[in-house]
Amino acid sequence: MRIPLASVLFLAAVICGAGIVWRVYKGRAYERKLAEAASLVRTRAEQGDAKAQHDLAGMYYYGKGVPQDYAEAVTWYRKAAEQGNREAEYGLGLMYREGKGVPQDPAQAINWCRRAAEQGYARAEYALGNVYHDGWQVPQDYDAAAAWYRKAAEQGYADAQYDLGYMYYYGYGVPQDRVEASRLFHQAAAQGNENARRAIGWNRFHVPVISNVLLPSKLLASFYFGVVFLKSGQSHRNRAKVATGVVALLFILSFVLDLFWYSYIGHLQSSRAVTELYFVRHLVGGVIVAMLGPIVHARSAKAVLIASVALFLGFVILGVVRSELQHTPLTIRFLCFSGLFIGMSIPSTIFLWLDRKGTGRELDGKDEAPAPIAVK
Repeated sequence: MRIPLASVLFLAAVICGAGIVWRVYKGRAYERKLAEAASLVRTRAEQGDAKAQHDLAGMYYYGKGVPQDYAEAVTWYRKAAEQGNREAEYGLGLMYREGKGVPQDPAQAINWCRRAAEQGYARAEYALGNVYHDGWQVPQDYDAAAAWYRKAAEQGYADAQYDLGYMYYYGYGVPQDRVEASRLFHQAAAQGNENARRAIGWNRFHVPVISNVLLPSKLLASFYFGVVFLKSGQSHRNRAKVATGVVALLFILSFVLDLFWYSYIGHLQSSRAVTELYFVRHLVGGVIVAMLGPIVHARSAKAVLIASVALFLGFVILGVVRSELQHTPLTIRFLCFSGLFIGMSIPSTIFLWLDRKGTGRELDGKDEAPAPIAVK
């Protein structure tokens, strides 16, 4: 018995429609529950309950049960903070640091963070440690940073345990003690801190599957291009031959950077250091792509430059989307993605300039463009 196609399509549409209606219903029911919870919290907050005032501030900050309103969040954080609620003191400090709901004010940010830290709030102790470690609006002071990290670490705060371990590992603000560093790394790793897990080796050699192929491929490519360059001899080295030697060195550099990335990234303390290394890896990769152009085709510089612009625009769009979804700072993604663009565009631009100046012909002593090396 054959079922009419129209019936199948109708049934599918009904099922899909029912699913959409159910999701909408669940979403609205969830919003009603949040609104009811916000109403109850507001009642207690207006009666002077500091904990409720802090919770209501968080609701306004995230837009849970109430419209998102940073100024209103600051108002309720302040009410709770003035009653000595340490979580609210820390939250108010963050608002001053980020400039949300109030003008950005580093002095007020540090003041409220310190008040929370002095009450033993681990997150504030860790944040104050970062202030002294980075020298943010205060003189850099590793001793003070280590002292505040220790307070948070003793309360089991994993990030503080890792950062304090890092300071012991290198002797920043404390005597160098690799044994104590290892103990702190293990404590942080047991709570899932990824940097600590890499530092003690739990994730040190956790290399993605694709990199299991890329790493040996880069090493083999460096040997291949190195042999091709050496066999070309010293005389009559055109642009493609010179590019071959440069590519061999770049593949070796890329291989070393990848090994360092997967082996020791856990010892890089700051996100800035991680970002810089990520940028350099992409920069080297971009240069490799651009330098392979003259090897494959002598007049490929323009095509590589166009491709680099297209990739850059695509990465920026992807960065915006992922930043919106994951709340990752767009500036970090932009810097990382721009490495590939810069690496591809600079050599390509130089090649185009050389072509216009006729330098490419002068390298060979001939009028015609140099022939590319055939890749077997």
